[in-house]
Amino acid sequence: MNLQIPRDNYTNRRKCSTIIVCICLLFCCCQKKAARTNLNLSSDSLYVNNANRPIVKFEKSTYNFGTVISGTTVRHKFRVSNTGPTPLLIKTAVATCGCTVAHIPTNPILPGESDVIDVVFSTKAKWGIQRKVITVFSNARTSRHMLALVGNVK
Repeated sequence: MNLQIPRDNYTNRRKCSTIIVCICLLFCCCQKKAARTNLNLSSDSLYVNNANRPIVKFEKSTYNFGTVISGTTVRHKFRVSNTGPTPLLIKTAVATCGCTVAHIPTNPILPGESDVIDVVFSTKAKWGIQRKVITVFSNARTSRHMLALVGNVK
């Protein structure tokens, strides 16, 4: 009495099992990706329309530091206010060059409140007219704002 499965049936069952396992893995991976996508909602999705978004106001968007000697550190605090109906989140501030660093508020700016973005520019190895632009991203109606430090380095 031969209890072994014929080779052809064994091979077919193995192929079928492999296909079923692959389909299950694919299904599970797709489900996990969909779940991650739903969980990674940005704060922008919390606003049904633009009217509920915060409104950013800067006292000044450009600071002229005049003429300084190369090697001097220029520092300026840009005052930012929230005139909208919901809290303002400054997400990031990116400078055009590594010589400029912007420190953003860590806490949300509540409606009617203000805070500062502290910008530091190192003039080491810089000469002539300088314009350093800082791009600020937030959850406001206008999500991108440009700030600038301008001046002459001797």
